[in-house]
Amino acid sequence: ESFALKRFYRTSDDDLPRPVSVHDNLKHLTEEILLLGEVEYFLEQFYEHGEIYSADLDTTLSVSKAWLATEKVAEGQTPSVAAGVSEDPDAYTDGISWLMEPLRSGQVTKFRGTLNFSGAPRGKLAATVDAFVHFTYLYSKKTMVICDIQTMKQRINGELKNVIFDPMVHSQTGNRGPGDHGKQGISDFLATHTCNIKCRSLRLEPLDNEEAE
Repeated sequence: ESFALKRFYRTSDDDLPRPVSVHDNLKHLTEEILLLGEVEYFLEQFYEHGEIYSADLDTTLSVSKAWLATEKVAEGQTPSVAAGVSEDPDAYTDGISWLMEPLRSGQVTKFRGTLNFSGAPRGKLAATVDAFVHFTYLYSKKTMVICDIQTMKQRINGELKNVIFDPMVHSQTGNRGPGDHGKQGISDFLATHTCNIKCRSLRLEPLDNEEAE
């Protein structure tokens, strides 16, 4: 099995971004691993909720597996070129952290951007993703919104799945990692989300933009 490795080189779209330190890279990768676990849990609860109400959902959604890997740097050696580290050697004595995921190839389907919750693809899968974001906001007691949702197709245990990878989140605290725009991000979601037939079949509480203010 082949894997893809990821680390953070920048955490903003500024023209001159601050380099990401070895410590901050580990922090952000850990946040991403934890978020993937949360999204997987929310997805399980979402599908269970759908079964209760016999909702006709697209059940091909899955969440990428991921692991933290460490690039060990021997004494007197330097990190790999791919690591892109040029700090003092004392900064990477514990190694360079990477996020490791199964390598997937094919077309990426983008459902939601970081701050753009409109103009997504249409169809049963897209409507299910919309309802999933709505459900997660409510299930988290209105503390977070999953954003930057994209999928790639992957065969898992013989079944073709639409695998969610690299999600981000907007939270009430605004400290859930790069891309967390806090209450403004939540407000953008509430202002642009239109409940679809999946939301209604799941009997999800309608949303009010004033909740994020």
